[in-house]
Amino acid sequence: MSTVETLILIYWSCDMIASCLTGFVDKGNTIMDPHRIVITYIRSWLTLDLVTVVPDWILKIRSSDTSAPLRVLRTFRMARLLRLAKLSRVVSMIRDRIDSEYMFILVNIVKLIFMLLMVNHFLACIWYFIGTRCEESNLESCIVQAPQVIKFTSPWYKYATALHWSLTQFTPASMSVQPQNVYERFFAIAVLVFGLVLFSSFVSNITASMTQLRTMQDDKSKQFWLLRRYLRQNRVQPQLTFRVLRFVEYACNETEDRVSESRIHVLNLLSEQLREELHYEVAFSRILAHPLMERISIVSRETMHALTKDALQQRSLATEDTLFHVGSQATQMHIVESGRLLYRTAEDDNEVIAARNDWFCEPSLWTSWRHLGEAKALVESRIISLDAVAFGDVVATDVMAWEAASFYAESYVRMLCTTPRCNLVDVSRHSDMHHVLMEFLADDSASRGSLPRLQSRVLPLSARNRFASLVLPGNAA
Repeated sequence: MSTVETLILIYWSCDMIASCLTGFVDKGNTIMDPHRIVITYIRSWLTLDLVTVVPDWILKIRSSDTSAPLRVLRTFRMARLLRLAKLSRVVSMIRDRIDSEYMFILVNIVKLIFMLLMVNHFLACIWYFIGTRCEESNLESCIVQAPQVIKFTSPWYKYATALHWSLTQFTPASMSVQPQNVYERFFAIAVLVFGLVLFSSFVSNITASMTQLRTMQDDKSKQFWLLRRYLRQNRVQPQLTFRVLRFVEYACNETEDRVSESRIHVLNLLSEQLREELHYEVAFSRILAHPLMERISIVSRETMHALTKDALQQRSLATEDTLFHVGSQATQMHIVESGRLLYRTAEDDNEVIAARNDWFCEPSLWTSWRHLGEAKALVESRIISLDAVAFGDVVATDVMAWEAASFYAESYVRMLCTTPRCNLVDVSRHSDMHHVLMEFLADDSASRGSLPRLQSRVLPLSARNRFASLVLPGNAA
């Protein structure tokens, strides 16, 4: 037995052990109970694995034995072909890791080609086996009647000739090797009938995949052509036309890479709670970059899931889009999910570039706040906006989340009250503020029992008035 065969045998033996330790999914639930795993494996793949692995080990140990029982045992080695049934599991794992629809279609085409080659491989082996047996029986055979006697050529040429013959039965092609006896003739007829069905299915699948790729590309090209025509007919200024086209191109590329919920109809089968949890993980988990949101997710994950329905919103910004203007009333906190935004104050033109995980306008959650500067996107960006009023309403439904937000708000407003007005800005850098805000949460945890529980707003009214009057009297709504 060659080294490669030994390694394959060791692999499948280890696979049997791994199958006894690997969980499985039953009715949507992941089962990790060792007893149920072993019982399920015994009822499913154990018999196949024993039939394929045990004879190989016996033949390896007694490789020099030529007795009749061992010759019969060698026929069980054909059962190794049944291992191909496990390939479906491997293919499914690969397909689950593919994000691009284009790549998914290409992988499907490669899979079909591989399946066709595997079928022709087995048919080629059977064809050569029939030819050699006919030649041993003194019958005219294609392997000796061919223009070049196949039996005297190299193994690679023998295999290539057999595979070539098999492929010609599936496609409208021909070769010089022809059946020479009734057995080969009947086998050729059987392969032709089988190939007629299989190859027709193969061609239809390939055609459907190629048509899908072409349709996707044609739809995109047509939409861009209609957009350019629309902009030209309405005499849109060249600068705005350029911005529109570039953002639409960016959005299309994002859409191709991201699968939206509206395209997945099976999500409608989920329960409301599961949909909220999934929507939060997919769209709004970036909000955990803020220390308070991270704390709330620990003490009450249900509150974070509830925010997705009422308080959180995902927004896209094109290059040079303005997020907010100086002096406008702030009603939301914004967390940068991707891209970069330029923040410039109105008084001293101080500039800050906000990137991923930075946030704007946190004071709007705790008090009345007017923007002190302007934020504008430098590149295509995505942000997560948290509505202040809805945030307070949702947090008020859970005692633990309410207390965490209340204690944090006290410390946050106290910090703002001690900050000189000239140093107040709308933007907070994650790298600068994260450790400061984490200290608020640590200090509040120690004094949690001494402060009263709030019932109407996240901040006590006195704290909100103190901030509005002592820090920004002209900023109160």
